[in-house]
Amino acid sequence: SNFPTPVPGVWSVTNNSRNCNNAALKFDLGRVIARFETFDSLKAIPSQYGCAPITFLLKNKSTGATNYKWDVGAGVVTFKKDSIFIKFPNRGFQNITLIAFDTSICNLTDTMRATINSGDARVDFVPDIIQCGLAPVIPKIKLYTPWAKVRWTPSEGLSDSTIANPTISFIGKDMVYYISVTDDTLCMKFDTLSVKIRDPNPTARFVIMDSSKTVEKYSFCHPNSVFLKNKSTYYDYMEWKKDHNNLFVNVDSFYQIFPALGKTKYELFIYDSVCARGAMVQKTLTMSKPFPTYPSNVVMCQNNPISVKVIGEPGFRYLWQPTTLFADPTAPSQTFIPKQNGKIDITVTDTIGCTDKGTFRYSIISTDDPIQEKEFTFCRQKDKFLEIITLPFINYTWQPGAYTVNPLRITQEGTYYFQGTDANGCVVKDTITVLNYCPPQLHVPSAFSPNDDGLNDMFQVFGNDIVAFDIKIFNRWGELIYQSNDFNFKWDGKYKGETVPIETYPYVISYQGAKYKDQELNNTFSGNVTVVR
Repeated sequence: SNFPTPVPGVWSVTNNSRNCNNAALKFDLGRVIARFETFDSLKAIPSQYGCAPITFLLKNKSTGATNYKWDVGAGVVTFKKDSIFIKFPNRGFQNITLIAFDTSICNLTDTMRATINSGDARVDFVPDIIQCGLAPVIPKIKLYTPWAKVRWTPSEGLSDSTIANPTISFIGKDMVYYISVTDDTLCMKFDTLSVKIRDPNPTARFVIMDSSKTVEKYSFCHPNSVFLKNKSTYYDYMEWKKDHNNLFVNVDSFYQIFPALGKTKYELFIYDSVCARGAMVQKTLTMSKPFPTYPSNVVMCQNNPISVKVIGEPGFRYLWQPTTLFADPTAPSQTFIPKQNGKIDITVTDTIGCTDKGTFRYSIISTDDPIQEKEFTFCRQKDKFLEIITLPFINYTWQPGAYTVNPLRITQEGTYYFQGTDANGCVVKDTITVLNYCPPQLHVPSAFSPNDDGLNDMFQVFGNDIVAFDIKIFNRWGELIYQSNDFNFKWDGKYKGETVPIETYPYVISYQGAKYKDQELNNTFSGNVTVVR
């Protein structure tokens, strides 16, 4: 009866006691299983590999145990029941041991071991490179894993983009390289390296372009927008000025909307802190527009010439349209005689091709001829004067004579010039011709007495405006006894030196008057003259 009696009254405490029942025994045979899993704490997935620095989660999956002992190496022991976190700062292998045991009955134990591998692409990168001078440089990156792979991006300016320390050459601009190092466990390290290799003599440069940013130019027609872009290299600071006034700081490019008319100076100053040097450049932008002075509109008198002029700067070009009105439509001044009202379009182009347009209008005042007839006649021997009447004018002038009357009385033939000014101020000129024309007149006496008494001793004719004359006198038998073509002839009544007898003598007279309007007035007639004593 040495069996244990966990339940009072089940067993007799006296050996060999009577009335005992069968004994009932229960044995608990325990079992302990030690088990854990490793997780990358960042990814939360089972893993025994990682890249240092890394923290692993050791998750206890043991069964049947009441106590635990973790041995994570380097003398680090913990008795935590639940999962634990272990940090691996460096590359290497680490043995992890978990002992699970049950001391409640049989002191049972179990052990699990695992190895965790932490890779590390260990590398000592270098600070950014800043150098004043154009000599190539070689970085001093230190790799702790000889078989690590290196990649530089981009490869521009590098002697070899797959080695740790390539030669970096001057390529005319600052560079930023991205460097990756990969070890045999595929662990990677990254870094960026800024390389500033500066020219000790920096040059400031910028360009001015049109608003489309396609054409570099420095003269524009106003209004227009322009684009300014910095083309300098090797600088840490920039400053823009406009006509010596501050404009922008550290702005690489910008638009100028409708800069002012005329010339504007832009300055760009750059400073390189690497070489502690600066540079400045200045450029002039010209915004051009011609501003000519156009002629004013005019009202002109009919048939009077118009003289107009466009006033512009030297080098301006001109075009007057319609061009058919002018001998040279590209001259700055013009003189023409318009036939009717109209307008003229004028285009002015300056020295860089910018244009301006103006319009000149003119109106014509119609004037009538002051004197409708241009030719007049009068007979000076008969008429005292010829009266010429013109249309009404404010003032009148006749030449020759400087007469200022209307009507004008003319007493001499000739050419007369008229000038009058009407109510519109128009000066009208006209010319007339006055001809002296009298119809030819002829008187022939019927008798004369050639007796030398001083009375009617000569036979002669009288008249005026005769320009040609011929007389023939005959006797009764038709014999020509006298002939003359002198209008002022005088016949003394003799034939061959002898006085002709008293009787009647026939004559034939032909004469011609003054020519008038291409017409000749010719006359021939016959008659008789009687000789008396």
